[in-house]
Amino acid sequence: GIRDFCLSRGLGDVYKRQIQYFLLNYNQLEGEIPAYIFDNIIDFQVIFNRLSGPIPGSLFTPTLQTFRASHNNLSDVIPNELSTAVALTVFEVQYNSLSGSIPDLSALVDLQILHVAYNFLTGPLPTINSIVLNFFDFSHNNITGSIPSSYGGLAGLNILIGEFNLLTLTISPAIGSLPNLQTFIFQRNSLSGVLPDSFASSLSLEYLDVAFNNLTGPLPDTWTASSRLSQIRLNNNLISGTIPASLRNIPALDILFLQVNLFVCIQSGFGPTVAIQCDISSNPYQCGNSTCIPATIFGNCVVPCATPPPTRVPTTRRPARPTLPPTRVPTAPPTLPALRRPTTTRPTGF
Repeated sequence: GIRDFCLSRGLGDVYKRQIQYFLLNYNQLEGEIPAYIFDNIIDFQVIFNRLSGPIPGSLFTPTLQTFRASHNNLSDVIPNELSTAVALTVFEVQYNSLSGSIPDLSALVDLQILHVAYNFLTGPLPTINSIVLNFFDFSHNNITGSIPSSYGGLAGLNILIGEFNLLTLTISPAIGSLPNLQTFIFQRNSLSGVLPDSFASSLSLEYLDVAFNNLTGPLPDTWTASSRLSQIRLNNNLISGTIPASLRNIPALDILFLQVNLFVCIQSGFGPTVAIQCDISSNPYQCGNSTCIPATIFGNCVVPCATPPPTRVPTTRRPARPTLPPTRVPTAPPTLPALRRPTTTRPTGF
């Protein structure tokens, strides 16, 4: 384990305060992370190993800037001491077996990347005040409650992913108004209410996926022609009313999935070039309505008129957890947004 690795190289009490960069990614380290060999750590990275047991709370010192421990077998809870790591910019623990809730992160104002997907986390989402946070993925957990409206103040947020959780209640209009939000993926939760108009008027959003929820009411009537949306996935909800013709105004739209809802009308002017992949089938269209398009096949969109709405299939819960092979073959890490470099000069000889 790491303990034996460190002690075999003479890293005792005399030297532990000098370890600032600990980078052992893509190895086969086993055992638990020791709690006593890092006093002034700045960068701790052990992704793609076989480490198990809890994450020591003592690692989260005021000097820590990067913590990456994804793709291991870590268990227990995320330590509450995380709340005190005020210099932290990156926290990645995806693909482990962590449980409990995410600690309060209100004091971590420099946090840029927060990745906790594919664990067994529960409880509500944490308070976050970092306006430089640009990536937050908590998908494939058991998070409950709602998406906090305070997240509408995270002006730097680019990517927000929370699919396969147990979220309920409505989506705050403030989320759709985020000036830099590009990706919003929350399929397979239990979100309700209407989709806020702010998502239709966003100038930054590129990927919108809230399929397999309980959204109701009409869609926003006006979708801006300046939108950068390339994918809209709203299928398998309870959305009703009219499919607006303004969807045709979106120049970059490649995928439009509105099937398995309660739409009764396709607004006149909804054109066949609306999307490359388009499915608006399995809706109870009233094709005798003079304001609606009566076609049974319309461009790339399949529209079976007068078909009763299908029986809703219960939302599938958490998918099978991926099985990691005994010996992990290193792969290139995912491309993440550029980070600010630590201001501390790397010491020589380590």
